[in-house]
Amino acid sequence: MVNLAFGDQVQGLKSGAIDAAFPPAPFTEQIRRDGTADYFGGPLTPGAASVGTVFGPSLVKDRPGVAARVMMALVRAARDLQGAGIKSDANLAIFEKYVRLPIDTLRTMDPYDYEPNLRPDAATLTDMQQVFIAEGLLRFAAPIPADRYIDESYANTAASAVR
Repeated sequence: MVNLAFGDQVQGLKSGAIDAAFPPAPFTEQIRRDGTADYFGGPLTPGAASVGTVFGPSLVKDRPGVAARVMMALVRAARDLQGAGIKSDANLAIFEKYVRLPIDTLRTMDPYDYEPNLRPDAATLTDMQQVFIAEGLLRFAAPIPADRYIDESYANTAASAVR
């Protein structure tokens, strides 16, 4: 297993230098359009996420109100992008402007499914740790327990505050 930048994954598949990759959209769409590769193994588990919201310790300690308001804004946006909302004309226009991808590409990309209140996905993160340990990419014997690195308080507060 080798970490490659997403653009390098596209090129690696095109040149035959790699046999498989796990790139995100829009790279998946580019790979499928040029016929270099296609999906295998089926879709990811709905709601599974390998990323999350991370606040630095000074923000949490010194400005927790700001951190809470940022999380509320993120939850509001996450809810707006659920289901068909992600492909609305208004959202596609915003994505085109700021992501600088053509609307045709954005319209055909697979949408990401995620928990609309942005609660951390401890199960997926634990599974990822197990894979990385097995591959020798993490050098500890067992996954770190989720309660040592996940704080759901901001997501929970935002979920109850955002209507």
